[in-house]
Amino acid sequence: MQASILNSSDLHVPRSEQTAAKLKVIYLFSFGTLSLTTPVAVANFYSGSYVPALLASIYVFLTVQYLVFHYLEKKSYANYYVAIALLVLLLLSSIVVTGPRAIFWLYPLIVGVALSASLKVGVSINLVVTALTIVLVSPSPTMNMIALVDFSWSALLILMLSHGMVHILLQQQYDLLQESITDPLTGLYNRRYLKEVLPKYLSSSARYDFKYAALMIDIDHFKSVNDHYGHDFGDRVLAQLAGVLVAHTREEDEVFRMGGEEFLVLARVDSLQKMQQLAELIRHNIESARLLGDGDKGITVSIGGCILLKGISGSQWISQSDKSLYQAKQLGRNRSIISGLDDAYEELAVPGA
Repeated sequence: MQASILNSSDLHVPRSEQTAAKLKVIYLFSFGTLSLTTPVAVANFYSGSYVPALLASIYVFLTVQYLVFHYLEKKSYANYYVAIALLVLLLLSSIVVTGPRAIFWLYPLIVGVALSASLKVGVSINLVVTALTIVLVSPSPTMNMIALVDFSWSALLILMLSHGMVHILLQQQYDLLQESITDPLTGLYNRRYLKEVLPKYLSSSARYDFKYAALMIDIDHFKSVNDHYGHDFGDRVLAQLAGVLVAHTREEDEVFRMGGEEFLVLARVDSLQKMQQLAELIRHNIESARLLGDGDKGITVSIGGCILLKGISGSQWISQSDKSLYQAKQLGRNRSIISGLDDAYEELAVPGA
């Protein structure tokens, strides 16, 4: 499986998509709990239950400042784990002060934790809070054994359903997003993901002075392959070529299908010469793979490449690689041409044997 330089636990899901989805959940959870917690704070204050009133007030304050700061695109010192901790304390203190009638607030808390926390952390929090709630209400004379068992089973059922449904929804979202950033024929990344990941390469290059290579690869005379063997065979060739590219690039490199018979490899390199060696390795391995299955006859490719330079945009980087590819085509195909931008590097051209 291809790796990504994106620092994310959901490796292939674009960061912007993850952030947008999670923010929707956090906003929904925040506004929902605000609408419930605010009257609870007021009611507890007027009834003399000052500890629950104080906890509810702190939660309201931190949630409001979080939403305001995020709207203003400023860093907030509150996060949803702080909010969860306050809601847990509010629930437990309310049970201590008011008795078993507060236990029903456990249900929305379980759902909120399932929506906002990761699966392992969320399940752990909910199990601990449910156990503490049962311990606190069990001595109450209004809670007989049957009522306590009913409450315990209902809380566990809500816990399992909440986390199960959230897990299924997140998996469906992941699958849909994965489909949106991969090419269905080859399984490689597509142009959409390229637009997502390019800023990360620019940032990494500028910050750590890493050198990244963009290799644009195009199959020579692929139209004749489709005309002679048919489009189904041509599709199989594209899929097999994608496999060759993944097999002969490193785990940290990323391979894209740009459309048609054109592919792109983004890889970290140490020098222009290393980039040339990588291009030639790819070209040689594709030709040696005998993807047409006609004895000694194999598919050939032309490759154009460019090293990422500081101060240029991602589109300029990819565009220069495309220009180098065009030069390789003009010079007779089955070769690689590596260049820099604005003559920053000496152009290297290696024809096929």
